[in-house]
Amino acid sequence: MTNELEAEALASYMERIEQLENQRTEVGNLIKGVFTEAESKGFDAQTIAYAVEICKMRPEDRQALDEILQIYMLAHGEK
Repeated sequence: MTNELEAEALASYMERIEQLENQRTEVGNLIKGVFTEAESKGFDAQTIAYAVEICKMRPEDRQALDEILQIYMLAHGEK
């Protein structure tokens, strides 16, 4: 009986994972659609994606990224 319960629990976990993976795919497709729409209006999708990533960062991580970027820009001769 224990093996039967374990098999049912495992099947349940696997089913839930499959459902979530399907949802992730659907969300990914929706996001792609938003990028396509933004591009059709003249916006740069790569820049939007970068801005979204920066906005998700913690303030201290964003500051560290800004500092590193400044170092790289100075090394490249930018001011």
